[in-house]
Amino acid sequence: MKKAYLFAILFFLFSLAALLRLRHFEAERGVELAKQLYTQAVENLARSISLSHFQRDKFFRAVLEEDFEAVRDELESLKRNYPIVEDVEIVNSERADFDFFDVSASGTKLLLRFRIYNDETTDRVPGKVVLATVDGPGLAESLAIECVEIVPSGKDFVYGLKYRFSKFVLFFELLPVAFALPAVGMFVALFAFMRKQFDVQKRLLERERTYRNVLSAIVELSKMILSEENLEGMYQTILEKALEVIPNAQAGSILVKRQNSYVYVAAVGYDLKELSKVVFPAEAVFRWVKGASSIKRKSDVVSYERRIDDEMFKILQKAGRLEEIMCSLNFAIEVEGEILAQLNLDNFEREDAFNEETVELANLFANHLGLLISRLRSQEKILQQERMMEYLSNHDALTGLANRRLFQDYGEKMISLARREQKPVAVLFIDLSKFKIVNDSYGHTVGDEVLKIVGSRLERVLRESDIVARFGGDEFVALVYDCTPSDLKKIAERIIRGIEEPIEIDGKTFKISAEIGVSVYPTDGESLDELIRLADVSMYEAKRRGVKVVFYEELKRETS
Repeated sequence: MKKAYLFAILFFLFSLAALLRLRHFEAERGVELAKQLYTQAVENLARSISLSHFQRDKFFRAVLEEDFEAVRDELESLKRNYPIVEDVEIVNSERADFDFFDVSASGTKLLLRFRIYNDETTDRVPGKVVLATVDGPGLAESLAIECVEIVPSGKDFVYGLKYRFSKFVLFFELLPVAFALPAVGMFVALFAFMRKQFDVQKRLLERERTYRNVLSAIVELSKMILSEENLEGMYQTILEKALEVIPNAQAGSILVKRQNSYVYVAAVGYDLKELSKVVFPAEAVFRWVKGASSIKRKSDVVSYERRIDDEMFKILQKAGRLEEIMCSLNFAIEVEGEILAQLNLDNFEREDAFNEETVELANLFANHLGLLISRLRSQEKILQQERMMEYLSNHDALTGLANRRLFQDYGEKMISLARREQKPVAVLFIDLSKFKIVNDSYGHTVGDEVLKIVGSRLERVLRESDIVARFGGDEFVALVYDCTPSDLKKIAERIIRGIEEPIEIDGKTFKISAEIGVSVYPTDGESLDELIRLADVSMYEAKRRGVKVVFYEELKRETS
């Protein structure tokens, strides 16, 4: 009997030792998973911060130009967007062994260093980096890493951080001292522990997989934003990618600011065509996204939406499935201190569908939405500059009339059209008289105002199909299509009357006049250049004779 008891005890001790060995192996495996998850999270965090804050022309210029207020505003914006960041500052650094960001540690703090680039990442600020300090234990806690604790000294973790096993794990490491416990109780405790460890590792594996999916989506979106030409279509793409990888996100939408209101530009799970009819006032969106939390429950959603008018609310009820939403994630996208968009992710099943971990993941997509909007704004500025350059290349900068280049292009087309339709085209060369007196006596500022007024009067007198250009100084040239000689005479007389109307500038009245020379296709010439030259000759003949209008046809008759 004693041998049987001894055998039972030895068997129990052997089983216990085997289980404890297995537990130690599982603990080490848990640490490896924790390291992978932690590294993935830090890489995502650093990459997101770099993309959304330190690859921007505005911040790049602010640092180079030492615009301290703009720099401070951007760094404060970073801390608002990433609460895990405890401190951020610009420091001098001659290190050149990293491209976009570098991660190290000091004690329990993570130190993230960032290079400062322009939008295209073709240039960076020399000798300076941004240093961001992140609470290492806080990040581990936000990732629900339970098997280890980040401590000032201990075993090597990642990036130079140290760790020790958590108290929960240490408790089971010391189980050998409890050999006297009843066998049944011991086995029950070990089974409960193993079950919990399995659940922890399962959660860690799921988080690691989620972070990998998010990182893959972010990388893909970054490439698309930088290369895609149809940027407006990217709103829908960003939303669809977010719904693919954000846990429990079943539907979503994006609103973008248009003038002083916000409208829907992308939706999944909703009727976008109907939602696009809904217009939110700016103050309503500001109040909503600036709430205490990014997570809104069903009661928050319904009570907020009822602040808009009844018609809009009815559309939201039907097309936006408003009363079905149980939980919603909302992010404001700020660019240069202005809320330009809002990202919404929704769940229809549970009010606790989203948590702080989900908020962190979704915030990565919100930051890329900000990157897209910044690119759209840059693109719009470039288009505006191109349109302005195109306009200036074809128009007189002072009067806004066509310049010689535009007149030449338009005139050639009119001559070709007249040739096909066998219609006449007239060129009127207009030269102001008495303008030099005004310009010399009152200065170029007054003279310029006179020219602007004359230009607007010429446009008013002529038809929309006609064109008038300023050739320089006080010379203007008009092109008139399909007019009889009597009609041309009346047009010339209207031009003279319009120019001779008194001009009021700063309480002073000015009176000027003009002489006009007229040539006509095809009777006077076949090409535009020839018609301009003959009209110019006729204008000078009008000045010589002291009359207002001379047709080149008259000069031909007089010399024949």
